[in-house]
Amino acid sequence: MGSGMSAKRWVGSVVRFRLTVPVGVLAGLVVVGSVLVRGFVSGTHIESMADTGIFVGVLGVGQMLAIVTGGIDLSLPYMVNLSAVLIAGISGGSDGRAAEALAAALGVGALVGATNGVGIGYLGIPPLVMTLAMNGVLEGITLLYTGGTPFGSAPPVVVGAASGHAGPVTVGVWIWMGVSVLAAVVLVRTTFGRRIFAVGAAPRAAVLSGVRRPRVLVGVYCIVSVLGALGGALLVGYAGQAFIGMGDEYLLVSVAVVVIGGASIYGGSGDVLGTFIGSCVIIVLTDLLVLLNLGQNWQDVIYGGVILSVLVGARGVSGKRSMT
Repeated sequence: MGSGMSAKRWVGSVVRFRLTVPVGVLAGLVVVGSVLVRGFVSGTHIESMADTGIFVGVLGVGQMLAIVTGGIDLSLPYMVNLSAVLIAGISGGSDGRAAEALAAALGVGALVGATNGVGIGYLGIPPLVMTLAMNGVLEGITLLYTGGTPFGSAPPVVVGAASGHAGPVTVGVWIWMGVSVLAAVVLVRTTFGRRIFAVGAAPRAAVLSGVRRPRVLVGVYCIVSVLGALGGALLVGYAGQAFIGMGDEYLLVSVAVVVIGGASIYGGSGDVLGTFIGSCVIIVLTDLLVLLNLGQNWQDVIYGGVILSVLVGARGVSGKRSMT
């Protein structure tokens, strides 16, 4: 009993310690925003930031699962884009075909994820290569399907799911929270979740202990791509229609929120709470840069600088702790 409690306390202290830097950065950004921009911390503005950040949050949860296994999914941009054009094109803006369009988008996401998982887990293709190639394939499929010009529009029910209110926040925010809670339960409370960590932390040891690594990877990448398809559905609902390249900006962002949240890019560590905090950092930073009317070049410089600062700070803090 005592050893179990001490283990829980140790895990809790590690998690809190690892999140010290990103929480500090988030607090600093909020302070700077409140000083430079009137109404930055008002309820209306916070709600606006949350509404525009749901896509980052949902995609970040998926990318976190891939990174915990020691991999990465670079096919997310055009998974998002293909999902968006499928929903707009199949539904034609009609609620009557919304369920069919959403099922098609999520089904394609599951198929893409399974293909990524088979390539990585069974064929031994590096995740970087496999998913980058898949992103190119999905881009080609998107262009073939649309002829270069997406058609149709988001049905009202999808628009409502992205931006309609349900209580104090939008439905999209509730979906983000639901995805996060479900992912946390899977990682912490299920055998599959423990196997995900085992595959990322010590692949050979996991296999020797009976973990079927290829199956785990297929399952993980299916989840990642389905969440990418869900992100595309929310994005087209928010925008009202699809356009080519609408998922491009979420590639590095989806990786950044996970790493800022304390996950190791080498696999074996990561959690939903850290990803959530990392998402908040990116959301607040991006919004602040836009409000300050900084040019895209300066935005890229500051954006990259904050990410590097968080990573260096977290590494330094971790090193100090390991020496004590």
